[in-house]
Amino acid sequence: MKHVSDVMIKMRVDIFAFWKKVIAVGFFHLLSANLFIQLAGFSGQIFLTRWLTVEEIGRLKVLQSFTAIFVLLATMGMNTAILQKCAEQATVELKNLYLLTGIKISLYCSVLVTIVVFILADIQFISNNPLINQAMKTYCLIVPSMVINGVLVVYWQALKKVKLLSKVQISSRLIVLIIGMISAFFFHFQGYIISLVLTNFVTVLLCLYIVRNDLKDFFRVKMEWIYMKGFLKLGMFACLTNLLGQLLSTINIIMVSYMTTAKSELGYYSVAQLIVSALMMIPQSFNGIMIPYISEKSKDIKSVESILKKYRKRMFLLMTAITLIVSCIIPIVLPFVFGEVYRASINYFYFLLAGLYFWSLYSPKGITMMSIGKVEGNFYTGIVAVIVNVVLNYIFIKEYGVLGAAIASSTTYFVTIFVNHFFYRMIIRKAVRSMKYE
Repeated sequence: MKHVSDVMIKMRVDIFAFWKKVIAVGFFHLLSANLFIQLAGFSGQIFLTRWLTVEEIGRLKVLQSFTAIFVLLATMGMNTAILQKCAEQATVELKNLYLLTGIKISLYCSVLVTIVVFILADIQFISNNPLINQAMKTYCLIVPSMVINGVLVVYWQALKKVKLLSKVQISSRLIVLIIGMISAFFFHFQGYIISLVLTNFVTVLLCLYIVRNDLKDFFRVKMEWIYMKGFLKLGMFACLTNLLGQLLSTINIIMVSYMTTAKSELGYYSVAQLIVSALMMIPQSFNGIMIPYISEKSKDIKSVESILKKYRKRMFLLMTAITLIVSCIIPIVLPFVFGEVYRASINYFYFLLAGLYFWSLYSPKGITMMSIGKVEGNFYTGIVAVIVNVVLNYIFIKEYGVLGAAIASSTTYFVTIFVNHFFYRMIIRKAVRSMKYE
């Protein structure tokens, strides 16, 4: 009995120390900001389910899935490159050079991507649903704002300005949330789309104003190839890797929209995915805290693995508790919050929640590879995962309809645990060997 008592006391001490560390590194500041971003992205889903039809909710999710891919293409991996390079022990001038270069490249690419998407939507090429194509001609205008905002967010994150980041993000996304809800109430689906475009444009202008001192050399700064070679290479690799990651999370929605005619079921699925996406902010925020600390130790693999081990343990405790709690309360909360008609979302939710849990188990290793500049490990993992996901989606959607997409998603994330581990060990062994010869 004494042994059991000692173990319980040690567990309480570990948990208390864990939460003290979590608070000290700004986890809750970043988490609160990310939760508001998620809310603003769907602009008060709870209220939208009252004012938009189930079919419109599903249509909106398809638009968001496509746009997430367009934003990644337009960013060209500059967000990841800035996050990794600015988190290193670089000079202030060099960090500023990385920021200005990243903004320039992302801005030019985002304008080009927006024009191309508008043309494709106009000729009915984006979707086999004319309503989606019509809405996309307006919704695609949000791409430049989202791209620049994403670059600025990671810049602050790399500099460990977590409190500033959370304040700016919460304030700006709260504006998007409120105006979006008002627009949906009075002007319905199309009004909501227009409000998202306009409010995101205004909020990114506010963000640019905050970093105006860092942008004063925007038109004068020249790219020095000695610094830019590694920066651009990292960005291109990260772009492909991030694209694979985004496809992994959105290809199911896109395939469902093409392979089934169950428009209302897609709406139920979208609500389930919204809740899981909001929950994903927790492990994503936790991962985001890791990046600067690992990047600082990127030349010391022993220290990197030590940091990773601590964060993986904390992630496991955190996500196990959250998964169990949410699993118990969701059958009560979901119908109460969204309405009885959305009770059909619960079946989808459990499969998607399992996928989130599996993802949280391996994602710290992916973040570690990115933080030490070895993004090729994530790239290889992404290729395998996307191939598995597409194959499983095709099989399960044909067999089980929209539910098949949820089954395919959770199964893919489970398989990816082992794929990710294989490439992580390969990258770490390679890094250790290379450092021995330096």
